[in-house]
Amino acid sequence: MDWTDDAILAALAVPAAFPRQALEAARRRRETLAPRLIAEIDGWRESRPRDGAFFFGLFLLAEWRETGATPAICRMLAGDAAAVDAALGDMITEALPAVLVSVFDGDADPLFALVDDPQVASFVRSTVLEAILALVLMDRVPRETLVGWLDRADGGLIAAKHEPIWFEWAQATATLGLADFAPRVKAAYGDGRIDPQIQTLGHFEEDLAAELAGHGRMAAMALKRCRPIDNTVATLETWHFARIAEGRVPKPRAIPALQPAAIKVGRNEPCPCGSGKKFKKCCLGKALPAFEAM
Repeated sequence: MDWTDDAILAALAVPAAFPRQALEAARRRRETLAPRLIAEIDGWRESRPRDGAFFFGLFLLAEWRETGATPAICRMLAGDAAAVDAALGDMITEALPAVLVSVFDGDADPLFALVDDPQVASFVRSTVLEAILALVLMDRVPRETLVGWLDRADGGLIAAKHEPIWFEWAQATATLGLADFAPRVKAAYGDGRIDPQIQTLGHFEEDLAAELAGHGRMAAMALKRCRPIDNTVATLETWHFARIAEGRVPKPRAIPALQPAAIKVGRNEPCPCGSGKKFKKCCLGKALPAFEAM
């Protein structure tokens, strides 16, 4: 097939497909395709297409380190929260931080504007903050800039309780080893801003102590999560949608049924059916016995 720019964009736009060949071809046409992919992303805010051209474009632009894509991506992410969630899906939490790190143009202000905006999709705000933290660890954003934001956010960040951005706020303080912030994080747990089901206060304190001791575990995890994208096909071919599109999803294996007669239950023990009755007053002796008495 003659993979022209138009043919590549058309292949990328096919719903529910993993256009492996088109993506490989796109990698050979970076110079002419990059501006058109940026235009696809910039145009999404107005047209909100349901196809995948802009989705795959995000990964290709990240692979190519196209810093000129950063403003268009930030404008897209600042769009209608529900539409952004629907368009990007799991990509928001699984790959958006890596994309932002890959295309970062040196100006952190648009990223901070996203995390400050309560109208931006909830998980977008938290993953953008995750990307900012990684850029600080890479010495691409001044540490004091993020520390200043963390300080201001605690005093006036507009966010509802249990918003994921509060968890990322706490994670950033632990990763940077900000011991002075520990009482603030404890207060955030106390007033319900941070959901303890995501991480308990005890786990935060363990993470902070580890960073203060110089372990570097949290920083290493943050950098791994936000590692720049080097190969779009290799990144996406393991995703579930790609495996389904290429027929690489294995059929579920049949699990052998448990043989009821092999289960020995005492007559006076609680019935395994979960009724709360003793075995002898429940399933024992039924026409189709599920268990065998000891």
